[in-house]
Amino acid sequence: MSLRYFGFSLLLAGVFSWGWTLIEPWLFPASEARTQVELGSVQPATIIQPQAQVLITGAVKTPGIYRVPKGLLVYDLIQRAGGLTPDADVAPGLLAKALPDGGEVHIPRALANVGAQNRASEPSSAESGSGDEKTVSSRNKNKKNKKKGPLTPIRLNTATVAQLDTLPGVGPKLAARIVAYRQEHGPFARIEDLRKVSGMGGKRFEDIKGYLR
Repeated sequence: MSLRYFGFSLLLAGVFSWGWTLIEPWLFPASEARTQVELGSVQPATIIQPQAQVLITGAVKTPGIYRVPKGLLVYDLIQRAGGLTPDADVAPGLLAKALPDGGEVHIPRALANVGAQNRASEPSSAESGSGDEKTVSSRNKNKKNKKKGPLTPIRLNTATVAQLDTLPGVGPKLAARIVAYRQEHGPFARIEDLRKVSGMGGKRFEDIKGYLR
């Protein structure tokens, strides 16, 4: 009698266990929902893209040095520089080129605009002459075309490329090199340290040091 009772108990326990596995999801759905929430809360790892410094000059609205993710195109850099100026002359294939790592991108200007600038720099017939009169006329024109410099002194350690470009004898490329040197080596300890920038000769430094602070 005891063996038969024991066997019946085992059979009943097995049936109960098997039945419980079938009805548990309907009785306790919250456990499955909690598992799904826990799996959904896992966030993907953040991927940090490597950066590159690229100098853009020429026919763009805001030339200078830009830090951009590697793999961008010349078109993307032009957009970051404010877009093209009206006199830009860009070959179709240039926009689709990949940016150089740490290099320079130059956007050329239209030849018609360059020709107009060259004609503007030529002396007129009224200024042309012979002997001392021609020499004096040429000197006066050179003085007229020379940059007068900014009205107020520029802070060397915070000046932008556009501000440095207003200094006498400093063009966009030299202005960009000054900013790049400052970003790489830190603020200038004194104005005389500007001589360490490539292209900053002694005469040019003497011409601009009075406009800096």
